Amino acid sequence: MPQNYKKLFLISTVSTLIIVLLILTGYKAKDRYYLNSSNKLTVEKDTESLRKYVYFTTNHGGFNNQLGQIWLYKFIAKLTGRDLVISGFHPQRDEYTYTPLSTYIDEPSFLDGISAISEKEYNSTCRSKSHVIERPEWGIWDPKIDQIRELVNEINSVSNKCLMITGHIPSYIYYWSDFFIRDYPEIKEKSLKNFKLTQKVLDVVKQYKIDNELNKEKYLSVHLRRGDFEEHCKKYLIPGKRGAFSFNQLFGKFPVLIPEDPLMEHCFPSVKTIVKVIDVAISKLPSKPKSIFLMHNANSTELEELLPLLSKRFDRFIN
Repeated sequence: MPQNYKKLFLISTVSTLIIVLLILTGYKAKDRYYLNSSNKLTVEKDTESLRKYVYFTTNHGGFNNQLGQIWLYKFIAKLTGRDLVISGFHPQRDEYTYTPLSTYIDEPSFLDGISAISEKEYNSTCRSKSHVIERPEWGIWDPKIDQIRELVNEINSVSNKCLMITGHIPSYIYYWSDFFIRDYPEIKEKSLKNFKLTQKVLDVVKQYKIDNELNKEKYLSVHLRRGDFEEHCKKYLIPGKRGAFSFNQLFGKFPVLIPEDPLMEHCFPSVKTIVKVIDVAISKLPSKPKSIFLMHNANSTELEELLPLLSKRFDRFIN
């Protein structure tokens, strides 16, 4: 065999061996890839199969009420080890239209490490497989029962991964009561630490302060819900249950107690009582603010009575 042919044969043989080795290596790598991918998919599938969900469908009231209820539901979800289903906020008169929680609240800090899914994800995962616990719309009031622990035990007794709870759990009255704060003080403590508004909301607030020159001085901020609230008090307050409410206390750095008056005066105080409370609040501050920022839905008659009284106490009135 000529020398040149020998060289070509040797090169061809070596090249063939290299190609064969590459193919074999590729198949082994491919096998390892499929093995790893298969293991990963199996782990993810097993993890997914272990996940359980709890969906509280009832969320009443205005923004603050709804936020508080979502926070409580999050606490219960954490105690039961289930993922929380979050539908978001809805207008008071339209319970089928939702605004995402993340529109207003920094969701990661609010959830505090628990897992959550959207209502859409829940419906896609669970479809018609939900186990339903039905309770009265406003719940049942019994101060002798730890309603949260009772519910946690009931949830833990359900093996179904998809759990839907209707009605108020615990009862609406218990939730806003002194008993609730006494029984579960950690909820209030953690909610204050983990509550953060989104940057978008903070930017709106900042711009509002600039536009109204509230960023240049100290001021007293007062929020009065009037309008429909008188009827609200008559409708929802239960005579004899005053200890279950905190209408007679203004929470803050300096708690202020409104003088003991009839129940309606606690819930819907007169203009004169409002001014008295403002006076007490001012007396507790290191220095008296020159301006008052009043957020309200008072009628014109109330404002005609209120404004002259406030003008005697503040140089500037903003509403």
